[in-house]
Amino acid sequence: MRTFGIIFALLILVFSVSAIDFDLSKQDSGIVSGLEGKVLILTVDGSEEIKMTLDVVGSTRIQASLEPINKVLVLDIGQEQRIDLDKDGEDDVKISLNNIIDKLASFKLESLNIEEEVVEDEIVIEEGEEIVIEEEVETQIDFSNDLTNRLNSYSRWVIGAVVLVVIVILIFVFRSPKDPDKFYSKAMDLHREGQEFHWDGDDETAEELYDKASELREKARDLEGGF
Repeated sequence: MRTFGIIFALLILVFSVSAIDFDLSKQDSGIVSGLEGKVLILTVDGSEEIKMTLDVVGSTRIQASLEPINKVLVLDIGQEQRIDLDKDGEDDVKISLNNIIDKLASFKLESLNIEEEVVEDEIVIEEGEEIVIEEEVETQIDFSNDLTNRLNSYSRWVIGAVVLVVIVILIFVFRSPKDPDKFYSKAMDLHREGQEFHWDGDDETAEELYDKASELREKARDLEGGF
């Protein structure tokens, strides 16, 4: 009982660390994934949450519903769509469907709130000479805040990953070696790792990890009775 109490506490910690899957107030882009029926949590300001439910995940297309903005999202692999999450009349995020592997859909989300400012400087030369007008386009980025947000995001995922590893080890030790949950958990970890290699341009390693993840899911289904 004490062991399962520890596991329950660790699960609570994981959910508290990664309750919000994508927060526009802390990150400009990110990758999220989920199986059919999964509810992904998105937010613009870090407090008001949008629930994105993966209603249908096919082989090349997904259908998701976003609440409470009452929007149905349909995407094919490689397709993207702009969404107004806070209903202020301006699109906040661009969602694209990367791929679908074994009912696991992977999305890339990008913020559309990067501001650009045009500054016009007029320089008047001495009388009788021409007036020169220069236009400069400057992207206003606060590098220190961006770095802090990225570090906070990375640390959140690192903590979550460490806790997940501990949970997997405890389940492996205290539960039956034929428990299919451990295969699903490992498959999810391999898929996420494959996503990182894919975005780094190493498609060969990514495909190897995807294949291993698929094999683990097949083993899990066999243990569950083939469903």
